[in-house]
Amino acid sequence: WYAPKHYDSNGRRFPPKYEQWFKNATEVAEEVGRDHDELLAATKRHYDIIATSTLPKWYREMVQSNFYLLPAATWFTTNGADFTYETTNAGPWMGTMDVRYYGRFTQFAAFPELDANVLRQFARAQQPSGFIPHDLGHTDGLSDRYSVPAEAAQYTGPSKNRQDYKDYWCNLPIKFCLEVASNYQWTGDKQFLTQIWPHVKHAVAWIQAQDEDNDGLPETNYAYDGWKMIDKCGYDA
Repeated sequence: WYAPKHYDSNGRRFPPKYEQWFKNATEVAEEVGRDHDELLAATKRHYDIIATSTLPKWYREMVQSNFYLLPAATWFTTNGADFTYETTNAGPWMGTMDVRYYGRFTQFAAFPELDANVLRQFARAQQPSGFIPHDLGHTDGLSDRYSVPAEAAQYTGPSKNRQDYKDYWCNLPIKFCLEVASNYQWTGDKQFLTQIWPHVKHAVAWIQAQDEDNDGLPETNYAYDGWKMIDKCGYDA
């Protein structure tokens, strides 16, 4: 009865977390019926805290609307895979690094430990050069391709030939570093920071290797969602 049933390209199953909480759909319905009033009151309380705050109206509405991602576009499994799809239909990429940079804040604020786990998955997926990949995998709706290894690859350092990285998105390792920084700033979790710090240093080394004239800005040559970017890029800055 569990849906969707996630498998990676090797046939490994990723059971949804709620398998540990409910045996069947009847148990879900029974709990909702039993706790309906409490759940409704808690949901309304969550909404009212934001809706009646002194934050600007546009910001309150943005925060509220972004919470839809939690029930609509997330993985949360018993074996440690959790992330949000870039979109549920048009671009079902798993945990997209560039989009999550500016779309993760509601989930991050509510569940910082899940955000940290996503960053750990990206650390394991980091390439030997230090480059951080665009995503953790992809689905076509029928089969999933979760591409996170059990352990990170051995670090070798970036190539001195920048042409080896043509069409690589420089913003991805930059955003990885900034996301780690914001997680630590929010939580103060030094254990997480210590664990992931070597991966941050490797990402920084890759970024620095793309800086041809040592001005602190990486040169770039890639197409970002169809927009060709060459040389310096304000977006990367």
